[in-house]
Amino acid sequence: MTTWDYIIAGILAGSSAKMLVEQLSQLKADKARSVAKRTGVPIEQVTAIAEIDPTANGSYIEWLAKVVKNGGGNLPAEPEQIRTAITSFEGLKKIPSFRGNKNVFSYPTYDDFETVVNQSMNVSSMAKKEQEVKKLFAVIDEKFPLRLTDPETGVLSDKPVLKAGYYPWLMALAKKGDIILPEDGGKVLDAITKFESKTQDPDFASPRDIARYPTLVSLVNAVTRGETDEPIDRDRIPDGPGVQLVGTAQKYGHYYELYAVTTSEQGSKLFNQANMGRTPSGAGFSGWCVKDPTYFHSAQYCMGPNNPGYMFRRDGLAYALSDIKSGSVKDRNDRDANNALTVELLGSLQSQMPPKLVDAIINKNPWSKKHYNEIKTNGIDNTVNALFAKAVGEFGESSTASKIAANDAIDFMKNFEWAHPSQKALSYIYANPWLAMGYAVRSIKDWVPELHPVIESAPAALAAYYDFAMRDLRLDRSGYPDYKEKALQWAAKGGGQTEDAAMCYLPLAFYIRHNPEDIDSIDPQLLEKIKKDSPAIWNVLSLSLKPKK
Repeated sequence: MTTWDYIIAGILAGSSAKMLVEQLSQLKADKARSVAKRTGVPIEQVTAIAEIDPTANGSYIEWLAKVVKNGGGNLPAEPEQIRTAITSFEGLKKIPSFRGNKNVFSYPTYDDFETVVNQSMNVSSMAKKEQEVKKLFAVIDEKFPLRLTDPETGVLSDKPVLKAGYYPWLMALAKKGDIILPEDGGKVLDAITKFESKTQDPDFASPRDIARYPTLVSLVNAVTRGETDEPIDRDRIPDGPGVQLVGTAQKYGHYYELYAVTTSEQGSKLFNQANMGRTPSGAGFSGWCVKDPTYFHSAQYCMGPNNPGYMFRRDGLAYALSDIKSGSVKDRNDRDANNALTVELLGSLQSQMPPKLVDAIINKNPWSKKHYNEIKTNGIDNTVNALFAKAVGEFGESSTASKIAANDAIDFMKNFEWAHPSQKALSYIYANPWLAMGYAVRSIKDWVPELHPVIESAPAALAAYYDFAMRDLRLDRSGYPDYKEKALQWAAKGGGQTEDAAMCYLPLAFYIRHNPEDIDSIDPQLLEKIKKDSPAIWNVLSLSLKPKK
């Protein structure tokens, strides 16, 4: 039972809150002294640990003290992180499906404990996601019936098909956190309604298979291309003492706001978990440390009129926090912003940010620092577009030269887990095999059927795509059913006269490398030709050949 639960229960039973707090304080103090005596951990440390323990009877004090003693103080610096994990563990223990050890002393380190908690929370979260997806699918199925047709009679089934159509697409988006249900249900329904209408238009140039859209944003972009955005009324935080709206933007399928927070009173209100909405998993945000006035005014942050806390909101929820003095950029879970978040912030609101705030975000990772001048002058989107244009322009007949020219662009896609490419950048991706390959395996990290015709136009890019997908991403080869056919087509064009001609053998070499059991289906004369024309590629291939009996 948490301390709060204990106090509420006591009040309902007729006890005063003051008395209950005093009782709990004395109970934890007594337990702290006892634990310090048994473990040898200094009483000052155990007393601090007791303050972290969220349970009413201090049932985690001894375990935490032993972790400190045995692990050299291996605990998170932020007490709220520990409290949240313990509170989650207390709830998980009551769930029959919980597979972790319910005895906290079975976890020798805090990392072991937190790993089990996070994994269990993810399992629980996934079950909730599946329920929400099924609810939304039922609505979609009623509005746009997705049924199987009997191939013999041509009669449409009267039962919804949960393993076809929109269901697996929705489930895939929910699993990777691209949509949050039920919050995004309206957006999904609106996008699918437009998609169903667009697919009836013979001039609709985008894919008509829903599975070809890896994100909700990609579907929204396809069905709204050419439309003018309508102004949207948003629930903004009103300007007042200590808080001011700096800028807004509608981009990437979301609505962004940037606020300058200059007083600890507003920081306590806006930066704490009670006012930050919900995470994709449904749990409450932990809040940023500067919600505490002590941290807000500390030497590290020294927030105030001369150094505001810049809070980003997305779709009305707290999303990121930065300040110029410390140069920190934190995500909504109070962790250092990853590369994907920094490029999203720059792409949405850079033009409205103070210049020094732009500097703080650009300098968060090596790639953006490398392109500092371009990003600062032209913005992230134009920088990437120019980079892609340069890569495409430098592509010649040599696939080797193509790969070298694309390295910087592919490095961008790798580092930023690029979820929101501009239409111009997409036009370059669809125009070049190496960019298409990089976007698929570095950003989407999956088979991308609509890009296959592009990737297939260069044998080395095709081979790299297949090898990376099979070796690093460990994808099921059924996601590219005609790869072998394409590899054989290229091999038939191969020769040993030039490097490019030899590269025609590479897709087949990697196919055999990942599917050695299929070697007997390859024409022996073709294998001999590869061995003769290109010894280097033959060496790649021969690593996988079965010994002849």
